[in-house]
Amino acid sequence: MVSKTIALLSLLVILWSCGPRKDIQPLALDAPFSLGEKTEAKIIFIGDTGIDNQAMADFRKTLLKEEKDLIVILGDLVYPNGPRCPDGSASGIPERILDSVLGKTFIGLGAPVLLTLGNHDIGNRMGRNTASEACFLDYAAKHEDLVMPALNFELDLGVALIALTNTNAPADIPMKRIREAYTKHKGWKIFAGHHVLRTYHDKIREKFMMSLLEKHNLKPDLFVNGHAHFLQFGTYNAIPAATIGAAAKLRKRPQCPPDCGTGQEWGVSQQGYGVLSLTQNSMTMEFKDRFGKSLWQWKKTRESKPTEE
Repeated sequence: MVSKTIALLSLLVILWSCGPRKDIQPLALDAPFSLGEKTEAKIIFIGDTGIDNQAMADFRKTLLKEEKDLIVILGDLVYPNGPRCPDGSASGIPERILDSVLGKTFIGLGAPVLLTLGNHDIGNRMGRNTASEACFLDYAAKHEDLVMPALNFELDLGVALIALTNTNAPADIPMKRIREAYTKHKGWKIFAGHHVLRTYHDKIREKFMMSLLEKHNLKPDLFVNGHAHFLQFGTYNAIPAATIGAAAKLRKRPQCPPDCGTGQEWGVSQQGYGVLSLTQNSMTMEFKDRFGKSLWQWKKTRESKPTEE
């Protein structure tokens, strides 16, 4: 349940943001980010984190103990809607909101935290909302642990290249840039963003990301998303896809197996996160609950077909 404080702050920021203010075009404020060339890496993926509740307190304790090089949050950093910063500065009420649902959980975990935006972060809509985007860009720039150099950016780890994408406003230009980066890179190709590639039992009509990848002939080794509030894995059009949108919010849906859709390999309605372990010859995605208990894992190697456990 959202705390009374957060509910009050959310109401105040809605009232504060009304009026004839002109939204600014946010700039990339955060410094360029790199972890250098790595031959192995562990990346935590977690999505839909934007409520200050007991689940997120549990996640913080668990993630502190988890071995990791990097954390990626897959959007919906604030519920019900992200704050607005028309002047480009995350200060005052917007900063207090972000402190309570983003900074409180993710600052000080012992690893950089990469931010991607979800639809609730910009007013539960699609497209651009520059006044809301500016809040997150400025807030990340103020905190060393938080990384958001742009709404769309690629991170080269050596062992893998991760494309972090603003799926609120999918566009040809970032897709072309990702295609070029993938073509040049010899490691694993990972695509991460908020909206789904494909899921079963929820968001079933949202297939625009699949269409966009097909248009640009993009076939990442792994697609990772939030948005749907459960844990799920499947392979669709030869693209393995992990849905990890079950942190602060949970939606009850049928378990797979036995109730699996076409291409779906596994799924549970349980709050959790994913740990992606990378070597030069293998990648393993392990799903865990909010206390760190292993639920299921998928592995792919360069020498063999993917395996499930």
